[in-house]
Amino acid sequence: STHKIMDVFNSIMENVQYYNSILQAKKEAFIDRLYFESLYRNNGFHTYEDKEGIFNACIVEVLPEGFLVLKDEQVRNRQYAFK
Repeated sequence: STHKIMDVFNSIMENVQYYNSILQAKKEAFIDRLYFESLYRNNGFHTYEDKEGIFNACIVEVLPEGFLVLKDEQVRNRQYAFK
C-alpha cells in the first residue's frame, strides 16, 4: 500500500540524513568504526586462502589505502588489496 511505501521511503531518508550529517561533521573515527562493524567476518577468526595456502585469521583493520590487514593464528599480519 502507499502508506507502507511512504514509511519505507521516510525511513530511508532519515538514514540518509543521519549519515550525511556524520560525513558533513567529518567524524572520520566514527565512520571508520561503522565501516569496520559492517565488514563481513569482522568478528573472530575465519578461514582464508592465499598463494601460501589455507589459514585462519581475524580482520585487524582496513587501511585508508584500501588494504585489508589480517592477523593469523601465528600472530603474523597479512596485508591484501581488495579485488
